[in-house]
Amino acid sequence: MPAITKLDAVNQCLAAINEYRVSALDTGGTSIQAEAERYVDDATRYFCGLGFPSNTVRSKAYTPAAGTFEINLGTSIVRAKGAGPDQHRNLVMRGTKVWDADKGQFSMGNTNPVYLDVAELLDFADLDPFEREQVAQHAAQKFARRTTGSQL
Repeated sequence: MPAITKLDAVNQCLAAINEYRVSALDTGGTSIQAEAERYVDDATRYFCGLGFPSNTVRSKAYTPAAGTFEINLGTSIVRAKGAGPDQHRNLVMRGTKVWDADKGQFSMGNTNPVYLDVAELLDFADLDPFEREQVAQHAAQKFARRTTGSQL
């Protein structure tokens, strides 16, 4: 069975509220399928944050910036934690920077490399086929609950 597309995921969302299938995405629009696509995008971000093997880089070295000793991960990283020689440290993301929760600061103290396991935000099409199914089911359930007024 081939992997589902983003359009298939949007159609699963629409089917969950008894709407007809569509033949194209309406990215950024105001239609019901555009709203369903936003739910697919939100579910994609959520599942990427869980850190599946397909979107996680293990023990990646980051060098803190000189002067501030901070690490800015950018917007493509959705989760980070200490790894390798730094796995004992309680390092997490705050915004786009690495936060040392043990010390309560962004500064890593020096420019020595810091090792992190990082989960990257992927496009729906780049997800593992199993993850695409999970994203589609999660998005459809949430879309149906919110669209039909369920309090769940």
